[in-house]
Amino acid sequence: MDYNCIYINNDVREYKISRKDKSILSKFDYSLFVIFSILLLAFNFNIFRMFKFFATYLLVFLIIVRLVSKLYIAKEESLIVMRELGVQLKRKYYFRPEIIEFIDKTKIEQIIINEGITHHSVIFYMCFLVEGKNKMVLAFEDLVPRRDVLLQIYRGTLALMYGNSESDD
Repeated sequence: MDYNCIYINNDVREYKISRKDKSILSKFDYSLFVIFSILLLAFNFNIFRMFKFFATYLLVFLIIVRLVSKLYIAKEESLIVMRELGVQLKRKYYFRPEIIEFIDKTKIEQIIINEGITHHSVIFYMCFLVEGKNKMVLAFEDLVPRRDVLLQIYRGTLALMYGNSESDD
């Protein structure tokens, strides 16, 4: 993942996390298309007659499921920190409209880095505890930056919002 910090002015800073690989098609997707093409050629020459319908429908189903799942892949997420106003979270997807959420500074109770355990790994994520919400609001929901990058973003956000030092504590 690529990380970029943009200093817009003294009161506004944007932290951007984006996907390195800009292509949404993987080797698996290409292999599905190749198998589908080979099956179509085989069907034209009447090879595999008894498996014709099952294999075709199964392959078409797999391709549709893969393409629909690609709709939910985020290509970029950003956190815009504004000293007097609050933070804006923006998520850009490949085939969906971008999602923008604003959190007012007066509603932010706390900014924390938490750890979560998934199937076989521990991830760190930055979140906002917001007044009036039952759940934490994640800064980077789909693209999870490395811990060292997350600490830079966390310290920069605290420094801009509350005047804390950006140096290591």
